Amino acid sequence: MGHLAIILTLLFISCGNKIDNTKVKEQDNVELENVSVDKEEKQSQSTQFYIKDEKQYSETFLAEFKAKHSIYETVALIGDTIIINNDRNNFILIPTDLPLDRLITYEESANGIKYTLTVKRINLSTLEYGYFETVNGKMKNEKQGHADLEPVFYFGAEGTFEDKNENVYGMNEYINFSKNDCQTVIYIGVGSIEKTFMKQDCKSETDKFKTPLLQIKK
Repeated sequence: MGHLAIILTLLFISCGNKIDNTKVKEQDNVELENVSVDKEEKQSQSTQFYIKDEKQYSETFLAEFKAKHSIYETVALIGDTIIINNDRNNFILIPTDLPLDRLITYEESANGIKYTLTVKRINLSTLEYGYFETVNGKMKNEKQGHADLEPVFYFGAEGTFEDKNENVYGMNEYINFSKNDCQTVIYIGVGSIEKTFMKQDCKSETDKFKTPLLQIKK
């Protein structure tokens, strides 16, 4: 693939999560009236959030979402749709490439180590994951937990991978915020879940690690 084609593809990916679409469900149009505030109220109040059903997201995601969207006047979160400042023509879609409640397994072998990562999307914001390495038939470095979608994922892809047909896909971050000394991040493709990788950033260099690119097991 030529350099120009790759650059154009990456530019497309960075905008891929933001959808320019004039169609919003009629019932949501009615509900969004609750988000509108007049100019005087906007000047005196903080961000007006409207979340249709908080049960569709984790508490961690909602806290991070509100913190990172507090610069706007109004923000609506309706299912997989984000509407900022009541701009209903340019809404943003939460990625749902991973099927809901279905366990997906990724594997790769390198340097005598077999890497295995399983993920399952349990709601619109959150993954359950399990990870382990197999060396000489023995499991090691086992990890499990929940990881939440980075709330401003639509600012641009955090990584990329290229498939066998030279199609380039961006990747979104799902982050485990539960540990103060370490942060586990899982990268899931945008538009393709064929590949993934996981990394762990820690204060201690000895606890840091990053997997190779893992392939979905079919």
